[in-house]
Amino acid sequence: HEVLINQIGVFLKNKGCDFRDFNNKIGQLKKLRRRADYEDFQIDSMNSGHSLTLSKILLKMLKNCA
Repeated sequence: HEVLINQIGVFLKNKGCDFRDFNNKIGQLKKLRRRADYEDFQIDSMNSGHSLTLSKILLKMLKNCA
């Protein structure tokens, strides 16, 4: 995942898109996924909703920069 995320970041930078915002949001999403996968952490509706929101924002960012 890390290589792909880095390549997307380079792509966004080269396109003049907001790389910092992407980096921030992908970091939040990665943190939530790590917690869900590797910690004794229950995913509730708020965490799930936040993950979905971040995913939608990231997808829109990528579409706008393509």
